[in-house]
Amino acid sequence: MVGTVQPVESTTPETVFTESGSTTETQTDATEPETTFTESDTTTEMYTGTIIPETTYTPSYFTTYSQTAQSTIQQTTERQVIYRNALLYPYGPGLDFVTIKSDDGASEAIQLSMNISIFGKSFSSLYIDTNGLISFNLPIYTYTPAHLPAIGNMFIAPFWADVYNVFQSDIYYRESTEASLLSQATSDIRRYFHNMNFSAKWVFVVTWHKVPYFGSSSSKVNTFQAVITTDGNLTYVMFNYGDIEWTTGTASGGSSVSGLGGIPALAGINSGNFTGFYEIPGSMSASIINLASTSNVGFSGRWAFQVNDLIPDVLNGKTTLLYPYGYALDTVTEGLDDHAPYSVNLSTVIPIFGTNYSSLYVNYNGLISFSAPVGPQTPQNLPLSNIAFLAPFWTHVSSYVGGYIFFRLSRDAELLSRATSDISSYFNITYFSAQWVLVVTWSRTENITNKVNTFQTILSSDGNVTYLLFNYADINWTTGTAAGGASQIGLGGMSVLAGINSGKNTGYYKLPGSFSSGVISLSSTSNVNFTGCWSFKVDKLILAGPNGILGRKKPVYSSIVDLKGMIMLELSGNDCW
Repeated sequence: MVGTVQPVESTTPETVFTESGSTTETQTDATEPETTFTESDTTTEMYTGTIIPETTYTPSYFTTYSQTAQSTIQQTTERQVIYRNALLYPYGPGLDFVTIKSDDGASEAIQLSMNISIFGKSFSSLYIDTNGLISFNLPIYTYTPAHLPAIGNMFIAPFWADVYNVFQSDIYYRESTEASLLSQATSDIRRYFHNMNFSAKWVFVVTWHKVPYFGSSSSKVNTFQAVITTDGNLTYVMFNYGDIEWTTGTASGGSSVSGLGGIPALAGINSGNFTGFYEIPGSMSASIINLASTSNVGFSGRWAFQVNDLIPDVLNGKTTLLYPYGYALDTVTEGLDDHAPYSVNLSTVIPIFGTNYSSLYVNYNGLISFSAPVGPQTPQNLPLSNIAFLAPFWTHVSSYVGGYIFFRLSRDAELLSRATSDISSYFNITYFSAQWVLVVTWSRTENITNKVNTFQTILSSDGNVTYLLFNYADINWTTGTAAGGASQIGLGGMSVLAGINSGKNTGYYKLPGSFSSGVISLSSTSNVNFTGCWSFKVDKLILAGPNGILGRKKPVYSSIVDLKGMIMLELSGNDCW
């Protein structure tokens, strides 16, 4: 790319970007000013030439490959219209470049004036993909979305679906260091992430403007936007949703009339290595149509993420539930389907149920066992003799169509700090300091259907006391066909056991819903007031939860040693000994 972007001094009032008002600027010969995106009364100003297209790019052509034809990207020569409102950052032919209209196409690599950090890597270019994505390794031509995580390509996807802009609509983009835009980005990020040290140095804005869907016989169109901003160190992404009227093209099974049904759009971010990813709730379901009325920052239609690190900060999203995992961190097993358990020799001993263990088995069917592997596909009721195990989700797992188990034993300072903080908070203690953490994640495990589950077991210890976390991110099925489940929905039959077993006929616990249809609700329940998380103290034969010994109404931490062999009361309607 030629040239360097220089900051442009501006006296434009910042109030045009507030959440209470909006303006639209247009040239005198422009068509009627846009009113579609305004959240309040819209005013129109005559274009005077004070707002000009960015001069970062030279007025040359870039060749772009698409699946159907050769195309180019050029600076627009349309009337100098600028669209703006309280939600959408300013865009339009008065400011931006525009990608050539194409079916399932993408730009060539767009060279950036400064490097940006995305998922722990530095990039000097990116691709704008017609179907609602921005990718960093390679362009993406796929028109039907797939659930995350996706291996390989890093991307951010404000609205991954089958966009068809061959005959109408435009995709606008620009990078900018214009002063008022930097001020707007700085203000937004400071407000959402409470980082008063952040000062934006660079902004990249991509807007899909009134784009229809493939096979459309209607006038339905979507307008959405991705904003990337950085201070040279931290990188943030905002997704802004103006109008979302359709979710699916006909090639993805949608209706030509409504643009609904089939395999709906996905909105999210993906690191390409299974470690950093996030799907906005509603992705690939009918409710994705509601993006313009949802948010994780309290401003309807806007979602914001910090994406410079391997693990993104998604504010109120589920990424905060799961401990970091993935190819970049863990040992990984693939192709599950009841294969032999994976034997792991540890570099330390784990105090579990009154015994110190130096090895364990990661079982494909949703268990960690200590004295021996657990063979049966179908879960068994508790207590079970002679085998100690932790079962976040014991059921028949099949992943010949996908699914992974990631695991590691770590003394990483950041991980230890998180485990210490979590346990101290859940159990209201101050003396615990984690010395190591074991993280085992069953990622996107499947039965016969294409439904997937993701859940996690965390063990942390200070060498004497050991705590357990079960984290349930997504639970969409309960039973494989081998256990009597229905092949198309993954429900019914001999359902899941979620629980703990010492192997000594005492010291066991079943989570609510085990062996019933209610177990599918694990991702929305908790015993620590953090949805999807269950926590226990497991170093002794007698188990304890955050409120004390399981079965007691009040904490009795000091008497654990004296209660061995004591029969305890049932907790939450489940067997607990």
